[in-house]
Amino acid sequence: ILIALGGTTFGLAEETIAFYPILIPVFLAAKYDAMVALASIYIGSTIGTMCSTVNPFSTIIASDAAGINWTTGLTGRVIILGIGTLICIIYIMRYAKRVKNDASKSIIFSQKQDIEKLFGNSTDSDIKLTTRLRLILFVFIMCFIVMIYGVSQLEWWFLEMTTVFLVGSILIGIIANIKESIFV
Repeated sequence: ILIALGGTTFGLAEETIAFYPILIPVFLAAKYDAMVALASIYIGSTIGTMCSTVNPFSTIIASDAAGINWTTGLTGRVIILGIGTLICIIYIMRYAKRVKNDASKSIIFSQKQDIEKLFGNSTDSDIKLTTRLRLILFVFIMCFIVMIYGVSQLEWWFLEMTTVFLVGSILIGIIANIKESIFV
């Protein structure tokens, strides 16, 4: 729902690339496969942008080009967004339930071990939320807060947003004590 809202309001689409490495490990830890994460992100952004309500990059520009008010058809777009998002959620949840109940039902089951190795999924329950991990989470969350503030209050755009995440990732690399060759 959040990703669909991003799509419908500001055209969240190619920006979702950043969510894959973040959300795939979360979905894997919840005993789903990577396709559930991929579908949630991709289908969410697609239905959102397809049913753009106030997206300035499609709805407002297109309305201006057509010579109509951007609010023309807004109710219909909101209804289609709601129905489309519900259909997408049901579709994803049906697949997710099937995979969670029986991992062999995954359409990418043959790649399960490789994906879990790639994304560092661990069934080790001894992972502790240490001070180091808390600091890493703090830096990660602050990147989003700084970005949102910058975009909404300081008129930032791609250069500034990219800089925030570059600096944040370097800080996280240093805090996590990741070797340079692995970090790069």
